[in-house]
Amino acid sequence: MDLKPLNRLKIIGLLGILSLAGSITAQDEWSLRFDGNKLHHIKSGPFYTPNTSYTHSPFFAEAWIKPGDLSGGRYWIAQGYGGSHILLIGIVDAEPGRVGITGNLANPTTHANSFRSLDSTARGAWAHHAVLYVPTNHFGENNPATPTVYTFVNGILSSQTAVTNPRESSGSWHTGSNTLEIGGTDHSNFDGNISQVRLFEGSVPFVYDQGYGGSGAASFVPERSFRGGFYHPNDTVRAGVSLLYDFRRPTGKTIPDLGIGFNGGTHTGVMSSGHSSYGQFGEPDNYDTDLPTWVNEPMSFNDASLKGRVKVPATAVLFDSFSRSDVTPASRGSMAMGLGRLEKGGTWQGSASQYGVLSQRAFGVANGVQPIYANVGVANMDVRVRSGDSFNATTLPTVYARYSSPGDHLSLYYYNGYIYVAEMSGGNIVQSASLVYPGGSDRLRISVSGSTASFYVGDTQVHTLTNITLTGTNAGFSMTGMNRIDTFEVY
Repeated sequence: MDLKPLNRLKIIGLLGILSLAGSITAQDEWSLRFDGNKLHHIKSGPFYTPNTSYTHSPFFAEAWIKPGDLSGGRYWIAQGYGGSHILLIGIVDAEPGRVGITGNLANPTTHANSFRSLDSTARGAWAHHAVLYVPTNHFGENNPATPTVYTFVNGILSSQTAVTNPRESSGSWHTGSNTLEIGGTDHSNFDGNISQVRLFEGSVPFVYDQGYGGSGAASFVPERSFRGGFYHPNDTVRAGVSLLYDFRRPTGKTIPDLGIGFNGGTHTGVMSSGHSSYGQFGEPDNYDTDLPTWVNEPMSFNDASLKGRVKVPATAVLFDSFSRSDVTPASRGSMAMGLGRLEKGGTWQGSASQYGVLSQRAFGVANGVQPIYANVGVANMDVRVRSGDSFNATTLPTVYARYSSPGDHLSLYYYNGYIYVAEMSGGNIVQSASLVYPGGSDRLRISVSGSTASFYVGDTQVHTLTNITLTGTNAGFSMTGMNRIDTFEVY
């Protein structure tokens, strides 16, 4: 019987079986759809060594995901079952229609080290989510000073959480706390599509770049096709992949582990659904029906993340709310970003390639990026920068007025409870001040007229500099890897 191509494709999708070996190019567009209501998951089985301490073992977990509609915490990696989970990584509701990274890394004392990203991605849109855990002194003396969890959204460093205690040691085979499951286990399972999942246990897959300031892990370009290992120039393994599932190649009910392996071997995954990892804890998992399903949906980055444009003030000379599609390492496939044109007032200049857009906020790709600016046209200006309510815990971006170069400008920034203002000329600080942060606002403002500059936090004036001789006509900002800018405006 000669079936038409479309009918053949339908049969393949219904049966959920297709040979490996990548015989059809379009298989790069396949993924697995998980139904959180049916507790879909992929059982990797026994993974961690019983009664073994992983306190000093770093790990890095990443996935390409397309979240569905079910609300609440939805986990795509789980170690253990029920209340005995040692590791959980997944998504949680953020703004309406959007999700952030969430998770829990159990510790022996309080059994909770929770973390959460500051950024979010849209439901129904493909995104790269990643979590890195590093123990104390992993990158050098006091770096980090305490065990730390980093989250990355589409390759951008999004949060840095110092945990109160290191990772909990693994349990026993009997309790199931040594197992590893993809998509959850017996509750709060992932809902949506997963394309690829990769786990590094005991190693970090990218180089920590001290040149970015040493205060956090560098942002990176997520791989569109996950590899099974990373290598030094001398061909020695630098970071071995402990687990790699590639759902872009439909295989039926079993999933091959394409990584180098962990604990002496690779871990074949088995499609499952149900309430328990083991029969003795209730009804056994279902391996026959109601399983995750193979779907053919091309991965794409679209405008689903747009939350609505901000009205441009009629009296603004320069204005940008960054209300445009995301520009990230995930969408660009490189660390060369760019902010393009302001919504009013021309094109961003300076180190524009070091900045991008995520969730309608501007970000810098790492710590210590150079300033970005736009031309006001006159020396008198009122510059206002708002970071966004979630980004004022430790630092705020640096605001520049009368900017000519890194050595000639007025600046204002907040760090660790203090406001710092300065006039720089010829690369030297002409006058400066350090003030207690008054709180109450994440908006920094410099208003300069003639030879006088006034500095504000929100509507509160905190300092004044006089006898200013700078004549620059640019205004701009700079920021560290975890700062964000929500709106930039000049009057």
